[in-house]
Amino acid sequence: MDFDSDVKAGSAKVSSLLRQARELSVHGNEAKARRFFDEALALAEANADLLGKGNALKGRGFQDALAGRHAEARLAYDEALALFRQGGHRVQEANALMALGNLQKHADKNDAKQFFEQAVQTFRALGMSEYENFARAALRDG
Repeated sequence: MDFDSDVKAGSAKVSSLLRQARELSVHGNEAKARRFFDEALALAEANADLLGKGNALKGRGFQDALAGRHAEARLAYDEALALFRQGGHRVQEANALMALGNLQKHADKNDAKQFFEQAVQTFRALGMSEYENFARAALRDG
C-alpha cells in the first residue's frame, strides 16, 4: 500500500468509527462512544486528516453538549470549525456553525445569532438553499 492508499483506508476507518460513536452517543452509551471518538481522532491525527479530525472533534462536542458539558462542547466545536476552515471543507464549516449556534442559543443569544448568520451565508455561497432556509429558521427562532 502506498501513502495515498493508507490515508484513504484511514479515512474510511475514521468515518466508520464516527458513525458508530454517534449511534452510541444518541443511545446513551457515553463511555463507549467516547472511546470511538478518541480512536477516530487519534487515527485522523496520525493520517494528517483534517476533515476526519474535525468530524471527530465535532462528534465529541455533540456528545459533550448532550451531557450538559457546554464549555467542553464549545471548545471541541471551535477547534472543529477551525480545522474545517483550514481544510476548505465549507459544508462541514456551515454545520459546525449551526452546532455552535444551537449550543449558544441558551447561553448567549448574540453569539448564537452570529453563528447562525455565518451559517446562512456559507450555505448560500454553496448554493444549498434548503440548508440555508434551515439556518434562517434557526436564526429566527434563536
